[in-house]
Amino acid sequence: MAQASAEASASASASAAASAVGELKTPDDFLNLMKVNASTLSDANKKILNIFSDELDKITKTKEKETVDSNSQVALIFQPLAQAKTDDDLAKIRDAATQLKQTSEDAVGVFQDVQNELARRLADIGVADPLNTQVADAFAKQGNVPDDLKTAQNASKFADTTVAYVDFLKESKNSWTRKADGTLAFHDKEAVTKAQQLGKAFSDAAVQAGYQLK
Repeated sequence: MAQASAEASASASASAAASAVGELKTPDDFLNLMKVNASTLSDANKKILNIFSDELDKITKTKEKETVDSNSQVALIFQPLAQAKTDDDLAKIRDAATQLKQTSEDAVGVFQDVQNELARRLADIGVADPLNTQVADAFAKQGNVPDDLKTAQNASKFADTTVAYVDFLKESKNSWTRKADGTLAFHDKEAVTKAQQLGKAFSDAAVQAGYQLK
């Protein structure tokens, strides 16, 4: 009897939750829950709001960490690269670029997963497909997640171009010298051509990532 009573209670609770969720017909209906006083919401809608809050918190923390970490890592790339002369100098720049790559890829992983994770969690509380996916897409768009993802991907690409450029400078160290004005002087045509290609890729990637060359 106790088991039957518990099952009946769980079934009733699930039915009530599904009914409350069913009152929300469109993605905007769901997103509007973030604009109202949480104390006025039903228990089912509070669950939805809590899911939104969790995802927003995760996005915000990821953006903050990415910004702080990447700014410090980029600072260890630009000016040092303009002054690098030794293998040790280049190694330090490469380390910074490797760290930037990890920072960016961590952020990419979070931003790429927002929609799938949100859709899954909504489905778990009774939001049927395809509405759960539509809500997740609308949530991501409203929160500029696609832009955040693109920014992180561009930073990752910049890290790659930095590593490629630094590796070339290390491998061809006998083909160049640093002049008094800070520019590089290459001693053979092949090295010049390669340096120009990698330098342009580095500069273009920096611009795409929103970094100012210094």
